[in-house]
Amino acid sequence: MELQTGVVGNQDASPARLDRPFGALVATTGFGPQLREVAESLRDAMYDANDTSTKGPVALSGDNPLRTLYALSGMDDTRAAALADAGFNDVYRRLFGSTRQVALRSRTALPQPRADAPPTNLLQFPYPLNARWHVGGAHTHSGSGRFPMSSLDMSVGGGWGSNQNNNWVTSSAAGRFKRHSSCMAEVVHEGGWSTTYYHLMNIRQATGATVAANDPIANPANTRGQALCDGGSSTGPHEHWSLKSNGSQHHLNGVTLSSYLITATGFSYDTNCQRFNLSRKGQRYCAGFYTNIGVDAP
Repeated sequence: MELQTGVVGNQDASPARLDRPFGALVATTGFGPQLREVAESLRDAMYDANDTSTKGPVALSGDNPLRTLYALSGMDDTRAAALADAGFNDVYRRLFGSTRQVALRSRTALPQPRADAPPTNLLQFPYPLNARWHVGGAHTHSGSGRFPMSSLDMSVGGGWGSNQNNNWVTSSAAGRFKRHSSCMAEVVHEGGWSTTYYHLMNIRQATGATVAANDPIANPANTRGQALCDGGSSTGPHEHWSLKSNGSQHHLNGVTLSSYLITATGFSYDTNCQRFNLSRKGQRYCAGFYTNIGVDAP
């Protein structure tokens, strides 16, 4: 917007400029429609370009979104690259007081825990210590939308009808047990935090029981009917684990789980390692199998 019409840095922008903040980059008129078209174009080009089922209309060159927008508007690649690189860097420096290259270098540093996250030594993976389960991409509790991505699916394998009796879902931390149904439970921890566990069978505890970290609470349900006793969807035995804060779903980005710091900045079930990863001791790891190593000492 700033490069095309200057409306970001100009508090006295005219109504005409506000009606077309992205100028001729997009065909629509109106602040909302133009912003929506730009956002959708960038989403398609940046996030879907490598997905064979939903390929974006243009491959993003480097990490300059303006170059993508110029290309989408019909400009030839050479001119788009020249205008985008010069214009983007100039506007970035004017707005933020640094160059894009400096910002990109700082972005490569490992993320830090958020101030509003649980204590880094509170939560561990919700399966037995030293066990190795598959951890999928973060998603919302319902599985749709992008926020808050409070949930992870974890499994140890096997399809419907498989024997899951030796695969235990365990408490992520000590707390008070709540049984919501035959397939869903919750453990309320210190500080207003709680964790929920869904798609279960053979729940062991009753509401009000006290559990310790790593206590077995149930098995993953091995029939679809049992797994979905409270609705939703499932393609096979697994546990759907969620984090809540004072009763509300809590975004996992910046949360430490079993000594790994979670990055979750994409969309539900996104397994792109740039947008979903777990980091520990200077190393990033993608969605995949993780051994429950417990929590680091305070």
